[in-house]
Amino acid sequence: MFGVGTGFDNIVRLIGIQSDGKILVGGDFSTYNGQSQSKLISLTSSGSKNIAFNIGTGFDNIVRSIAIQSDNTIL
Repeated sequence: MFGVGTGFDNIVRLIGIQSDGKILVGGDFSTYNGQSQSKLISLTSSGSKNIAFNIGTGFDNIVRSIAIQSDNTIL
């Protein structure tokens, strides 16, 4: 089951699925499920935060696009 709890606090602008089933979400949000997460997050197939994906403090501006390469590299 996919569950997002309280979800995002602002606009989601993109969703991308990696070949390993992880879900990348980008946009204009600063929290996910009440926890700080600035503009980009990786979720597991169940909707929980992928803790192996670390972007530090996040981004200062809206994430509007991403490109997922065949080796799961993210641009």
